[in-house]
Amino acid sequence: MFMLLLRLQFVLLVAPTVILGGEQSCSPQTFPGGQTSLSCLAFSPDGRTVVTGSHEGNPKVWDVSHLQLLQKIEGIEHTTAVAYSRAGTNVAFGNRDGVLRIWNTADWKESRVFPKKNPIDFLAYAQDDRTLIAAGSWGEVQLWDVATGRELAVLPTSTQQEIMTALTVSLSGDLLATAWSDGTIRLWDLNVKKERFILKGHLCSVGTLAFSPNGRAVASADEKGIIKLWSPSTGKALASWSGHEADVKALVFTNENFIVSSALDTKIKIWDTTTRHTLLECRADPNSHSSVYWIASCPTTKKLIFGSGPGFIMVFTPPDKVWTTTDVQQHSRPNGNSEARKASVSHP
Repeated sequence: MFMLLLRLQFVLLVAPTVILGGEQSCSPQTFPGGQTSLSCLAFSPDGRTVVTGSHEGNPKVWDVSHLQLLQKIEGIEHTTAVAYSRAGTNVAFGNRDGVLRIWNTADWKESRVFPKKNPIDFLAYAQDDRTLIAAGSWGEVQLWDVATGRELAVLPTSTQQEIMTALTVSLSGDLLATAWSDGTIRLWDLNVKKERFILKGHLCSVGTLAFSPNGRAVASADEKGIIKLWSPSTGKALASWSGHEADVKALVFTNENFIVSSALDTKIKIWDTTTRHTLLECRADPNSHSSVYWIASCPTTKKLIFGSGPGFIMVFTPPDKVWTTTDVQQHSRPNGNSEARKASVSHP
């Protein structure tokens, strides 16, 4: 987690002219904010609001269309993780003190406080919003019953010397993936609470994960800029390519065949995963050379939300084609013929 001590400002990115396979600059319009030290963000399922967390202040709820402050969540400090329920009716907050809370989005009132346990760095709703998953970098994954506040299970995912670096849940809510500093990825079946696979292939720490909307692929990216696709059903690698010149901080699928990535090389890229070619490449803020650490998507409104290193929040509308669902995934195996045309970068 990064202690970003710069002032948070909200930025609306006007959709630029798309340059296929080339780099472009995104010209932001800056809106004044009122929050410091951005630590996490979550996009509502309907695309209307974004919740931001802070290491230093209270979380805030923002109107995406007008970039106006709607609500300040009082009584929660040092927020390190936030998650919207799939239905959009609740938002969960976690912090390093181990306090886990749920707030109702209808009136923005606190509805439940869970028993205090370990520090929380990751949160996700699962299993039709019945289960809330909380985890910290130390490796213990806790499953909580949303309705009763009872702890359902603890998944023993510790790898001793390694730390957890990312966590994500499939859209169906029954698959969990965790990434680790040793480059491994662990897949869990939440219905039976059993580990399904340990995925090995990255040679360094994996910092971000994302499931495809249909759950047939999980994407991972590491600190050397390598992006990989895996099959959750077989545990086998589907594709691998060099996507960035630096540590990849965020990944998100827009549909089954397009994925958005951002890295410390300050670039944002939209990839066609069937060819490993970039549809679009740009920098969030070419003037400050800031990097994007968080990405969230909303297929309903066809928008992306970016959160950058200096504390900017950006709303971006990518080309329509990245949202069109074709449900066709024809990823070549690594070292296949199409690998000759994959994106290539040099590594330091």
